[in-house]
Order: sequence, then C-alpha cells, then structure tokens
Amino acid sequence: MRTTPDVTDAAALTLVQAVADKFFDGHVTLLKFTTNWRVSLGSNLAFGEHHGETLDRIRAIPQGATLLEAVIEAINATPDAAVRAFRNALADVLEAQAKKKVDPGCQS
Repeated sequence: MRTTPDVTDAAALTLVQAVADKFFDGHVTLLKFTTNWRVSLGSNLAFGEHHGETLDRIRAIPQGATLLEAVIEAINATPDAAVRAFRNALADVLEAQAKKKVDPGCQS
C-alpha cells in the first residue's frame, strides 16, 4: 500500500464525496472500525440476510488505516479508468501539497 501525505479526515471526506458525486451518482458507504476504515463506492453494496454473509461482504470492502487510505483503495478497486485517472491527478496534487509543508530549516 502506498503511503499517503498527511491529510485530514475532512479533506478525505471531501475527496470521496467528489468522486462519488462525479462517478457514482453520489453513492458512497463509509465504515469506521477500531483499527481501520472501509469505503465502498457506488450503490452495489447490499448486506446479506445472515450475519456471516454480511461479515463476508464487509470484509470484501476496500480498507485502509486512515480514511484517505481507504478512499484511495476504493478508487483503485474500481474498474473505471476515468476514476483511476482522477485518483492519479489527485495524488499528484497531494504530493505537491505535502512537499510545500516541509520546513526548509529541517532539510539537510
């Protein structure tokens, strides 16, 4: 998994909402657990009739230690090339922002 720049959950939520609105008719499911996040894009998430079936479906949802990581994993999991292109452009912007935050006095 690729490491991600320091981005707040609010920024990651703005990102996933923009992706959901642009590519998935606004449909997104966010799940927060003790140690991770799971993000499902689209309206295809349906929970099973039985507890075990529901757990299997939850386990199949892309996950990350942070909301941003889960969002990126969800985007990477989609077969839509336009969504992945959007993600790649976003990654470039995030990396540029992270470089601007480096304190010049700390560089060697």
